[in-house]
Amino acid sequence: FYGRPPRRYVFVRTSVESVPVADRVAFARRQHDLAVAPGGRFILCHYRNTGEEPVDPGEVLECAGLRPVGRTEAPGVLVAWCDRAAS
Repeated sequence: FYGRPPRRYVFVRTSVESVPVADRVAFARRQHDLAVAPGGRFILCHYRNTGEEPVDPGEVLECAGLRPVGRTEAPGVLVAWCDRAAS
């Protein structure tokens, strides 16, 4: 979301590859703060092409002041997530 979403959601999944490198940390923080409901989960992914340098979404979360509680990967994708406090 670049504006304010119409409501907050229990699960929000977004990707960093379409966001300029310089904006990724602020983008992740804004998505978490505006779109994730209390008690919800924010899932951040990086989909990459073969030979492309990977971006660690867990590191992006940490730089945004968020604590990753899980990470996984599959061919071509790295994923990390954090939970928003219930209140």
